Amino acid sequence: MLKELSERQLDDDVALAHMLSVTAQPLPPLNDTVAFGACFNRFADARVVLLGEATHGSSEFYRARDAITRMLIEQHGFRIVALEADWPDAAHLDSWVRGRPLAANARAAFARFPSWMWRNAEMREFTEWLRSYNAALPYEEHTAMRGLDIYSLGASTEAVLGYLNT
Repeated sequence: MLKELSERQLDDDVALAHMLSVTAQPLPPLNDTVAFGACFNRFADARVVLLGEATHGSSEFYRARDAITRMLIEQHGFRIVALEADWPDAAHLDSWVRGRPLAANARAAFARFPSWMWRNAEMREFTEWLRSYNAALPYEEHTAMRGLDIYSLGASTEAVLGYLNT
């Protein structure tokens, strides 16, 4: 029985390797951000594009995500960037990239774990670009930033309720 399972697993592994070899496409160099981002044009008609990653901190991933996200915003009209971040932290960032004043009760954004995921040079460059991009558009066409996590349950609950009450 064990030998049969091992042979079946091997067959599955070979089939998977074959499928990947015939469908995988090489990416252009990351320093050619226009060509790199264009590889993802096939997702232009999607309502949601999820960009997962396993590093939580590599510059290469942040630059790749930047190129893809810019292309989706500029070329295909995507208007929300959702972050694996607390709602209040992302709301702080959203106010900044959309040129709005910060809430009077805003706390320091991205000041606790995992601050390094968002407080880095690549994210700064992306948000500066997004702020500039938004500034050239009417407010209703701005791209927003939203947080999807609630690591800080109390602060996130308070911020979400405050948002819903406005």
